[in-house]
Amino acid sequence: MQRILSKRVLRDIRENLLRYLALFFLVAMVMYMVVAIVGAAETIMQGTKESAAVHHREDGQFGVFVPLTDSEITQITDKGVMVQQDFSLDFHQNQATLRIYQAREKIDLFVPAQGAELPMQGEILLEQHYAEKHELGLGDTLTVGGRDFIVAGIGSTPDYDAAYEKTSDTTVDSNLFGVGFVVGSRIDTLRIRFDAILILLQFVQRFFYILQILSHRGGICMRIGNHGTQLLFVI
Repeated sequence: MQRILSKRVLRDIRENLLRYLALFFLVAMVMYMVVAIVGAAETIMQGTKESAAVHHREDGQFGVFVPLTDSEITQITDKGVMVQQDFSLDFHQNQATLRIYQAREKIDLFVPAQGAELPMQGEILLEQHYAEKHELGLGDTLTVGGRDFIVAGIGSTPDYDAAYEKTSDTTVDSNLFGVGFVVGSRIDTLRIRFDAILILLQFVQRFFYILQILSHRGGICMRIGNHGTQLLFVI
């Protein structure tokens, strides 16, 4: 009986050899794809984690309606938290929106793919996908808010690995949104013009700060200033 079954198995293999070979290669290919995807995902996650540590990715963000005073910032930093102003202005560039930040020096540092890490007077750093979509390169002139800037760097920042305009967005469209970074004096000049527009339109502006936890104490909760601004971090 065993001999008959063995012959049947061998005959079945010979008759369906191509089918079994195709099935074998299909299984092998799927296994290879799964291993490759898992390996790539692990590499990306590890690289993102290392880049976040090197370039000081933020641990959180908060906004207030009145800028914090020096004493209020000191109250926060005394809790083991690094705080950095992260005020921004949105400008319409034809159909696109370009969000301008002051160049960062402590948190969410700019990672250049080309050019400089920090801009000089009259220079701007651009998010790489926005620059690519709008065909902007190093040395090109970009007009923002009536001011001309020379593109000195193209790259990304940890908080804009995926450049969403709003947190509610589900897709990234670099044709319609991008970010740039200029020196503080330049953004102050842009803000004067921008604030005048806000007053005319009766908009309310919020002032945002980003922060990085330097000492892990299980959580920080404080109420600061006369504005009643409450900060709560759970880590």
